[in-house]
Amino acid sequence: MDVVLYTDGSRGKDGAIGYGYAVYQDGRTQTRGFGRLRIAEVFDAEAEGVRHGLRAALRGRMPPSSRDALLEAREAAALRAVSFEWIPGHEGIPGNEHADQLAKQGSKQDPPVPAPRPTAAGVRRIAKRRAEKAFSA
Repeated sequence: MDVVLYTDGSRGKDGAIGYGYAVYQDGRTQTRGFGRLRIAEVFDAEAEGVRHGLRAALRGRMPPSSRDALLEAREAAALRAVSFEWIPGHEGIPGNEHADQLAKQGSKQDPPVPAPRPTAAGVRRIAKRRAEKAFSA
C-alpha cells in the first residue's frame, strides 16, 4: 500500500506564486490541495507543497517555514519508508500533471490572510526590484 505524493510550485502570469499537491494511493487520488504564497519564489512554493502534502498524507503537525518543511520531510523519512524522487515536469506523468494544475490554481487564489512570514528569496526579489526601480527613476 504505497502512498505517492506529487507536488509542484508555479508562478502565475501576474507573478503570484502557488503550490499544489496530490496524494495518491493505489493509483487513485486520496486528497489534494493548493494555495498561494506571498513574497516567495517557486522553490518556496514547491517546499510548501511538500509540507502540506506530507501533512495531508501523514496527518502530522505543520512547521512554520519552508526550511522546517524539508526537515520535517527528513524526519518522516526516518520514521517511515519514505523516499524522495525528482521527476521531470511536463512529461505527461499523471500525478505530476495533477500537482502542476493545482499549483497554477493556487497562484490564482486570493493572497493568504494573515500573510505568512516572507522567505529570504522573496525578500531578495523585492529588494532587487526596488533597487532597479530607484536606479531607473
